[in-house]
Amino acid sequence: MSGLSSEMSSLAVRTISDGGHGGLRTSSAVLRALGQAADAEEQARRPVENVDPDGGVWTTKKPVKDAGRRRKLALGVTVLVIAAVAVIAWAGMMAISFFQDDPPSGPPVNLADETSTQQSDGQDGGDGSQQSGRSLGDPAEVSGIEVYNPEGEGDAVDEASYAVDGDPATAWATDEYRQQFPAFKSGVGLIAEFAEPVDLGAVRIVADSPGTEVEIRAADSADPDLSDTEVVASGPLEGQRTELALSEPVSTRYVIVWVTTLSGEEPEYTSQLSELMFLPLE
Repeated sequence: MSGLSSEMSSLAVRTISDGGHGGLRTSSAVLRALGQAADAEEQARRPVENVDPDGGVWTTKKPVKDAGRRRKLALGVTVLVIAAVAVIAWAGMMAISFFQDDPPSGPPVNLADETSTQQSDGQDGGDGSQQSGRSLGDPAEVSGIEVYNPEGEGDAVDEASYAVDGDPATAWATDEYRQQFPAFKSGVGLIAEFAEPVDLGAVRIVADSPGTEVEIRAADSADPDLSDTEVVASGPLEGQRTELALSEPVSTRYVIVWVTTLSGEEPEYTSQLSELMFLPLE
């Protein structure tokens, strides 16, 4: 009976016992004893339950303690917290900046009619209204003006006076060239004459010729060679009004406005000057 469990062996012994204490005399007692033996056998075959030291029983797989996994989880949570704090801080700064910014006060400024002032030779001349501590006066009266073109015939010689007639609607214009200066010639311009020498501080030019570049040259006569003249200011014409300030005042009776770069695009290059104002120092 080595293949039987202890419960089944005991049952067999009790069944064959003859009237002794503990013997089984009826069929119902035998069935009850078989049931008890079957329960004991099933209990013996059941796997050992997962029991914690504190007495807790796991009915599923007992979790494995993984220190590396916990560290990764903690790191991920930390990164999320830092990102959330950064976003909240940024939103707060934006809100503070929005409510602290004051709207601009005063009437809007119209820049379309402003005069572009340029200082010759890159020296700081302030706003062009003063030279060597002296203010600019009213435009000097021009006694005569002609087209200056030492390399050939003049451009629109009959219209030179339009540049000093006080009417911005009229203008002196160069001829139309198929090539930009100095491909055909070095330039063309107007020479203004004054009855008496003026202490020239700036020249104001009214013109609608974007891209045009000019030089202001002082001369000693009404028909000088270009090499005998002195460049006292230069620059591009910007906007409707451009003021070219001299770095140092020049006393002269003859002033040339010399166009070195024409307005337009190939094959149509031309520039026009509506008004020239020669501003002396007071």
